[in-house]
Amino acid sequence: LVGRFLGRLTAAARWAETHRSEVVRIVANDVGAPEEWVDVAHGADFHQHLGLDLTEEGISAIESQKTFLLKWGFIEQDFDVRGWIDPQPLALSRQVC
Repeated sequence: LVGRFLGRLTAAARWAETHRSEVVRIVANDVGAPEEWVDVAHGADFHQHLGLDLTEEGISAIESQKTFLLKWGFIEQDFDVRGWIDPQPLALSRQVC
C-alpha cells in the first residue's frame, strides 16, 4: 500500500515537471496566496524538484522539515530521521510506476 502511494506521488512529481502553470495554480490555491507569490516562496523551478528521493540532499530536506515541526510544536519528540527512514517502500514504488 505504501509503495503504491509513493508511486502515485512519484507520478505526480513527473507530471509537475512539465505542467508548471498548473502546479503554481494548485500551490497558490492550497496556501491561499496569489500565484505571483509562489515563485518568490519556492523559486521559479520548484515544480521540477517535487520528486521523492533518499539522496543526501533529500534526507537533509526531511531533517529540516522535522526540525521545523519540532520547533513549532507540531511534533512533540525529536527522533533520528536517518534511523526512521525505511528505503524499501520507495524502492518498491519505483517498480510500481
